[in-house]
Amino acid sequence: MATPEERRAYAEEQQKKQVAYDAAAREFARVLIAISTVMGVAAILIGASLTSHTLGAGLMLGGTFSLGIGYLGDGQHPDDWIRFASLLAGFGALVFVGYRKL
Repeated sequence: MATPEERRAYAEEQQKKQVAYDAAAREFARVLIAISTVMGVAAILIGASLTSHTLGAGLMLGGTFSLGIGYLGDGQHPDDWIRFASLLAGFGALVFVGYRKL
């Protein structure tokens, strides 16, 4: 049976581990969203410029999914401005492609 001091020490240790995990998860989510945004927007723009409709559509769909995957697992961790900027970049790429194709 654990003493009250041992329980308190264990609880403090768990709290420190949780704080460290939250900081690491926030940094991971920031990097994941940044990479998926850059890769997704690049795939959308490259897919729109290809002459092969099949490859172009595949790249644009893959780029859209890449943008979404950035939010799938760790969407609650990044800062609001990062979320907004990456969604704005993806939306801007899709609007640009849609306008250009018309």
